[in-house]
Amino acid sequence: MKKIAFLVIIFFIQSVSTPNMAQPNPPHPNRPWPIDLSVALVSLAKKNQPTDSLLAQIAALTPGDLSVALTNDAQKLVFWINLYNGFTRIALLAQPEDYQKRNRFFSRRRWQVAGESLSLNDIEHGILRKNQYKFGLGYLPQLFPQRFNKAQALSQRDYRIHFALNCGARSCPPVLAYQPATVSQQLDLATKNYLAMEVYRDSSQQKVYVPKLLSWFKGDFGGKKGIEDLLQKNAAPFEKGDRIRFKNYDWTLAL
Repeated sequence: MKKIAFLVIIFFIQSVSTPNMAQPNPPHPNRPWPIDLSVALVSLAKKNQPTDSLLAQIAALTPGDLSVALTNDAQKLVFWINLYNGFTRIALLAQPEDYQKRNRFFSRRRWQVAGESLSLNDIEHGILRKNQYKFGLGYLPQLFPQRFNKAQALSQRDYRIHFALNCGARSCPPVLAYQPATVSQQLDLATKNYLAMEVYRDSSQQKVYVPKLLSWFKGDFGGKKGIEDLLQKNAAPFEKGDRIRFKNYDWTLAL
């Protein structure tokens, strides 16, 4: 009896003194899907509706969340194009005067994504252009890319991003909400529509006038031959032997 009583006392002491251990949380409990957040962000930004909650959720993502959600270039294109366009519009609607100092506007690391502070340049030239130097015409890679940008970068450059990214200028392409299932078709259509609006031919002088961005990022398009192929592929007004001329870019703010 004494032995049984002793065991009962020991059990009682252990049950009182040992705290209940909570079950470990799953790695990503009820966390929103990153791509869905990007689509919602650009959609609300286009309508000039509040985005603070979405910005907070995007900031609270983790690199692990991005690794799970962005497993191929199509998903990365959707996420980062939508964020770029959403961030740009949010900033310029709030403070349009910032556009007067564009270098600072694009280089300022003001956007929080998965715990990382990013600039619009980081997203465009680091992640989407696979760590290319901004002023390298598409031929000069960054020697020391940021670790986050390198991890998130596309596996290969896709020139179609230049017909999807909207930097706030009048010469920029329109803002769309890109979707994973249709991103390639959306980019093809954006490319074709932009070239249809921006390219024209002077038949009397055999000159074709094309957007300035084809010059800024010539290497992304495959050089002069790549630009000619692009024009022909998209039924732009171009004939063999035509001389290509680059139009001035209209930086007038247009939201």
